[in-house]
Amino acid sequence: MLDFTLYDGCITPIFVIDKNDEVVFINRACRQWLDDIHPRWSNQGILAAIGWNNRSVINAKSYDFIVHGQARTLSIENIAYENTTYRIVNLLKGNEDHALESELQRMQQLIKAGHVQMQLQATDSELAQRVLLHINNSLDQLSAHLSGICKAVNLLSECDLRIQPIDGLEGHLGSLQTKLLITTANLTESIRQTMTSSDTISETTRKIIVQNNDLSKRTSEQADAVKQTRVNMQQLNEWVSDTVENAEEANSQGRQTAQITETGREAVQKVVRSMEGINQSAGEITDIIEMINDISFQTNILALNANIEAARAGEHGRSFSVVASEVRKLAGDSADAARKIKFLIERSYEMSHEGILLAEDADKHMQQILSGVNKTSQQIHAIMLAAHKQQQGIRDANEAISRIDAITQDNHQQVSLLAENTAELERQANYLNDASKIFYLPQSQFSHEMHRIAMQDAIHAAQQVARVFEECIRRGKITTEDLFNYHYTEIENTSPVKYNTAYDALCDELLPVIQEPILDNNPAYVYAIVADFNGYVPTHNRRFSHPLSGNYNADLAANRTKRIFDDRVGALVGNHTETYKLQTYRRDTGELMFDMSAPIYVKQQHWGGLRIGYRIS
Repeated sequence: MLDFTLYDGCITPIFVIDKNDEVVFINRACRQWLDDIHPRWSNQGILAAIGWNNRSVINAKSYDFIVHGQARTLSIENIAYENTTYRIVNLLKGNEDHALESELQRMQQLIKAGHVQMQLQATDSELAQRVLLHINNSLDQLSAHLSGICKAVNLLSECDLRIQPIDGLEGHLGSLQTKLLITTANLTESIRQTMTSSDTISETTRKIIVQNNDLSKRTSEQADAVKQTRVNMQQLNEWVSDTVENAEEANSQGRQTAQITETGREAVQKVVRSMEGINQSAGEITDIIEMINDISFQTNILALNANIEAARAGEHGRSFSVVASEVRKLAGDSADAARKIKFLIERSYEMSHEGILLAEDADKHMQQILSGVNKTSQQIHAIMLAAHKQQQGIRDANEAISRIDAITQDNHQQVSLLAENTAELERQANYLNDASKIFYLPQSQFSHEMHRIAMQDAIHAAQQVARVFEECIRRGKITTEDLFNYHYTEIENTSPVKYNTAYDALCDELLPVIQEPILDNNPAYVYAIVADFNGYVPTHNRRFSHPLSGNYNADLAANRTKRIFDDRVGALVGNHTETYKLQTYRRDTGELMFDMSAPIYVKQQHWGGLRIGYRIS
């Protein structure tokens, strides 16, 4: 290593730096100078005093600077020894103007590198001190402003959106602060909506879980019931099969009974015919008996006459008298026999007639039995057919129950899967809720004063619209039914699609006088429109109601009237019942927009809402 002690005899402050930027030697004059400006100096402290960390200083051969009001010129010489380069630094008395210029250059270089917190050092010159005082004050003010913005950015980096603006800040820093506040406002409302949505999702998910558990329980019970029903239907099918067999057997026996009854009826009819033949024969016999009686009567007459003639003949007619007596006796016997036969025949006739009546009655009963047997047979046949149909129906029902059983089992599996997915949804909702809570939101409900102004304008305008509608109903310009008739008739050849309603013509007449002044009074407002319960806008602002051109992109931006806006924000505007609702979204034309809406009640019925869209700049 070189011996640098010979520099101790120099009156100029000198120090030596090696290749590692380490101070390896300081002469007596330099140590004395350091003791004067800073009693507690160190070897490396001298490097900080002259701005050695600035690369332009390191690479320069000469450099002017000011330290403790002293102008110094830093002169550097390089000495190489044994592959090592040493820098010999001389601290000469410098030119004050050059020193001031050097400080200003240092300021520029620090600002260029992003540093604003600095203090420039002045020489003993009053002018230099005044100039640098103003510059230092300006730097302090700039540093204070940037510190406020940095504090806001630091809060933002910590997910803390409770940022307070710096009053009176204008120019580039004011614009920067405004953009930061706009960013914060956008984030605040987006996160607030996210928190609200996550809370709603969590609450809804909890309800779904409860309902799903109940559904799972009922599905399980249904599956068990279907399984039991299937078993019962199989048993019923067996019973019906037995009934079918019994009905078929009964039907067969009924047919046999009908045949036997028919045979019996034929036999009874034969008996009736035989009895009728007997009656007929008995009638003929009676006629013969009557004839015999007549013959007997005539024979008696003849015998009586013969006796008379025999008596007249005397002895000669005695033998004839005997014969006449025998004939008379024979006639009497014949008459007696005829009477007996007649009695027997009459009795037989009466019995046969009674038999005929009984046979006819039996025939009637046999006919009734036969009719009953036939009817019973028909009924049994109908029962058999019905049993067959019932059996087929049960088979179909069994198949249907089997399908229901399979579907129920599948539903049970799906319900179980749904329960798992719902549990996962709940976990994700909790994660979302927890993730959104890393942000600290301002206590004020409005992250920007513009939101409060828009809220007041929206509520006031919604009340105006309600009063105008109620007045029109009172005057008969429209009925309540037509005003609440949400039937939309598509307007042909419009893209995006537009619609007419029962009230859009009236809205074209009434709404502009309410909507247009809202835009005129606040340049930040982009639109101020009325939407019905379903997000339909019957009358848009004039700036968005230009004639249709047929060009989709042009009409999407320039003609937005009579459209249904059913996007996330538009769908809520007309049907929410909150006093006001602030939402942020990206419009279908690309702009990031705040939307403030308030509900419209007509005769205490919720008709729609008034919405104001705006951007904060």
